[in-house]
Amino acid sequence: GQYAVKYARRRYREIRQKWLKEGE
Repeated sequence: GQYAVKYARRRYREIRQKWLKEGE
């Protein structure tokens, strides 16, 4: 449902930020 999409998007954003921080 929409809730799953919202949760997945939030998780994706968090993981992406983690990668950017580690990549620097």
